[in-house]
Amino acid sequence: PGLASAEEIGRLSALRGDDAETLFLQLMIRHHRAGLEMAQATYNDPRSGPATKQLALSMIGDQGNEIGQMTLLLQERGADPLPT
Repeated sequence: PGLASAEEIGRLSALRGDDAETLFLQLMIRHHRAGLEMAQATYNDPRSGPATKQLALSMIGDQGNEIGQMTLLLQERGADPLPT
């Protein structure tokens, strides 16, 4: 989950300027959302040890902050995140 397809990467490589930035941000938000879900699952897994839980918690915060920043950048470009 969260990985761009070969078609999406091809489309991104053909774009320039705001169009490229918009698609890049959309793909990265989707990628970060998938990472956030994995980190949350790891944090909630009773088999995860304290160090793993701490790392997962840190990643949840970082990914969430970056999703927020990228969403604001998308809004500046008049675009929305891709559907999940």
